[in-house]
Order: sequence, then structure tokens, then C-alpha cells
Amino acid sequence: MAIYTCEFDVADTKTVKRFSVEVPEGIQEILIKGDFDPRVETDDAKNRELIMPALRRYGAGDPEFDRLTPAEKSRYQEAHYRLVGTVRNLINYTLIDPSGRHRARGNNRFFETIQLSKTISSLGCIPGPLEPGKWELVVEAHAVVTGKLVVDIEILMNDSVTPGIPATGLRLQEEGDYESFRLPSVKPQGPGWYGGDFHLHTHHSDGSHSMAEIMEAQHERGYDFLVLTDHNTTLGWREEYNDHMLVIPGLEITTFYGHAVVVNRVGEIDWFDFDQSTTFDELAAELRTKGSMLSIAHPYCIGDPVCTGCSWEYPNLNWNAADMIEVWAGSWHQRRSENRKALAKWEQLLNKGHRLVPVGGTDIHRIEPDPGDCGKTYVYAESYTIEGIMEGLRKGHVFVSQGPLIECYGENEDGKRYGIGEDLFTNVGENIAFKGRIKGLDRPCELELVKKGEVIRQIAVGAGDTEFAWAEVVDGDAWYYFRVYDTRRRLMALTNAIFLNCQPPSM
Repeated sequence: MAIYTCEFDVADTKTVKRFSVEVPEGIQEILIKGDFDPRVETDDAKNRELIMPALRRYGAGDPEFDRLTPAEKSRYQEAHYRLVGTVRNLINYTLIDPSGRHRARGNNRFFETIQLSKTISSLGCIPGPLEPGKWELVVEAHAVVTGKLVVDIEILMNDSVTPGIPATGLRLQEEGDYESFRLPSVKPQGPGWYGGDFHLHTHHSDGSHSMAEIMEAQHERGYDFLVLTDHNTTLGWREEYNDHMLVIPGLEITTFYGHAVVVNRVGEIDWFDFDQSTTFDELAAELRTKGSMLSIAHPYCIGDPVCTGCSWEYPNLNWNAADMIEVWAGSWHQRRSENRKALAKWEQLLNKGHRLVPVGGTDIHRIEPDPGDCGKTYVYAESYTIEGIMEGLRKGHVFVSQGPLIECYGENEDGKRYGIGEDLFTNVGENIAFKGRIKGLDRPCELELVKKGEVIRQIAVGAGDTEFAWAEVVDGDAWYYFRVYDTRRRLMALTNAIFLNCQPPSM
């Protein structure tokens, strides 16, 4: 057995250490186990010192938080401090074979023994031949909060396969569960609006459930399709899931300075050299050639050291490299501060000419009672297929809602209609109209028409279905979108933008 030892201090947070691992001929199994101590910060004063600045950053910039009195802000921070509790050291590892494949990750089984062999493997590992030669062990220090930390990674190589490894048992159990898994309803077909979850996790990274369990739960909540986005791995996806429910492969690139979701991708991404100078241009170009899309995940999530690396801190990001931005992460009420800031950021990007599509996702890690206000992302697709959903995304035919459905379009003087995400071609001085219908409201709400970030129309709408129509005189290029709030300013739904492209009046 070989033990690879790393020493990290607080200053080593957001760094990696690399080791060469020699795998001899004839090895049939690799067993890996990590360890370090302490795992969490137990001193309350130290926790408070670390957590309170993160809470202040989390609230700052949210208009509702900024309006609070100092006493109200203090109560807000104390309440959230009790929810956070303690901060932790977060270390992970990746074992890479000579061909560059990420064959094993510690994830939420860092402290357990995980198994890699030709025919079977634990969760987080890719089974297959164990090619002799130089492998690489990358030890990732996502957060070091307790001072000097000694990390040991044990690697044992055997010429036979060890039975009874618990993490492998879970993988085998998952296979058995899938064989007996069946969803009761008939899959939808044809063109239409399909509601999806664009952010979720299974036990292949840090979730608590198998994909089959997640599919069953989300199907019961009315989702038509799911995007699997485990942290830095696509091992939880299998094509056979589509026999029951449309599941698009993907992953959440979980870096030291922010998270980005890749939609429609099988295979890991080597992110270890990303730093704050990274623009994401090269990655985006590669993804687009392969039919994948890139979404910036929860950009204003609470960050270090509470959720290390979770807030977006890439100042040199070329926003044209991104296709989508997550404006509705998890429950709107529970994460309203970050979601309000993300929505404002999307509007700012539209004003700068970046056409990112707004999306939402549950960010589910465990199946709990449905909070009822997560943003389901509806995509208009010509077919209930991965290709159909991806094409609808690229066209921007998207709205996000916790319940009501929005059908809307822009119409020029010739009576031609332009839908969500499309370019409405017109001329300065001409009349246009925005028309549509909201279906399925369960409470009184306010419907708003937003132009270039400013609310220009607002009406009260009651429960049930409501039709609407607003006329506008064109005064130049612009973008418009609709959103619905209830009377407590909880977001109910929002659409992607409709873009006006116009010519000056003829002389």
C-alpha cells in the first residue's frame, strides 16, 4: 500500500497537489481511501469569524437586504448563522489514467474505501482495464479552514478483486434498483412545451439518491425531463434512462472560483488549471462543436467558506462563452437574495448585448418535501428528445415557472408573430403588440412587461387564466420579457426575452 501525504494550510485553499502513481502490469484492482483530521471547525468564535463576512457578502447588493436597518440585518445574519452551523475542510481527489480519463473521485465517499477494477467499481469510479504505467493523483484543496491540515490518500493495488466493498455494493444495488424501476405514465410526444430540471445531483457525487430515485420523485412533481449535473462527473448517466423519462447527460464543473453546468455532455472536464484569468473561450468553443451548452450556475450563491467555490468569481469570463445563466436556483423564497441578484445580472447582460438564456434548477441533493417554489425550466421543442430540447434551448424558446404557464409573442404591423427568444423585425415609429395568456395561476399576481430592465407595463391578474395585450410604438432596438410576481413579491414565472431589431424611419 502506498500513502500519498499532503500538507495544506489556510493559504493553500484553492490549490491542488499532484502525484505520479505507478500501476504495474497485472493489477486487477485499485482501492483508494482518503483521510484528514479535523474535518470541521468546532470553535464557535472561529466559525462566527468565518461565516459572518460570507453572510454579509451574500446579502449585499440585494435591494431588499440593503433596505434593512442595521438591527434587521443583524437578526437576518444571526438566523442564517444558526442554519449554517459550522464550516468544514473540503478536500477531494481525482485519479487519472494514462489516457487522461478521470477514473475515480472521492466526492462524498472520500473517507470510505472505493474500488476500481475491470468489471466492477464503486460509485464515482469508471470500471475498465487498469492500464499499466504512470497514472496521476490530483488532490484538491477546496477549503482549508482549521489551519494546518495533513491529508493522506491510501492507494492499494491488488492482483485480485476484493469482494464486499460497501461503496461497490451501492453501485451494484443501483443496478438492481434500475432493473425493477418503471415510471407509470406514457412518455409525451410531439412538439410542445416541456418542463425540465436543469440542476440536480445523485450519489455519484454528493447527492443521497440514485438517478432512478430522483427520476421517480421529479416525475411525481410534474417534470418532463431532467439534466443530470453531478459535480465533475457524468458517471450517473445511462442512455437506458430514456426508456422511462428523458434524461440529458451533463455535469456541474465544480471549480475553486465558481460552478458552471454543462448540458448534453458525457465525459469529465479537466478544470484543475482554471484560475481567475480564465475566460472560458476555449472550453465553450469545444462544447459547442459537440452540441453541448454552458450555463453559469447560481452566480450569487453564498461563497467561501460556507459553500466553497459556489459563487462566481471569474472576472475575466467572456460572457459570450456562456449560453445560459441560472437565475432561479432552488426555492425562490429560500434563496431569494441570490436569485434576485442573478435576475438583475441577466438583465444587465442583455443590455450589453449578451443573449444568455435564463434557466432554473432545483439543485436537489436529497429528496425532501417539495418547497413548491422551484423554477421549472420550460423549453419549446419539436420532439421529446435530447436533440429537440437542445434545439429549443439554442433558439431561446424558454420560460421558467413555479407553476403557471405563459404563452406570449410579439406582433408587428404586418401581423407576423415572434415568439420567446426570437428577433422581431420592425421599423422605428411602427406599432407592435405584445400578446399572450397566463394559464394556471393559483393566486392573485402582478404581470409585468420589462423593457431593457425597466418595468413599462403592469397589471393585476387573478387566479386562473388571463389573456393580455399591450401596444408599443417602436423607438429603437430593445428587448422585452414578461414576469409574474405574487402579492408578496415572490417570483411565479419569467420568460426569456423577445428582441426588437429595427430600421430607422425611411426619408
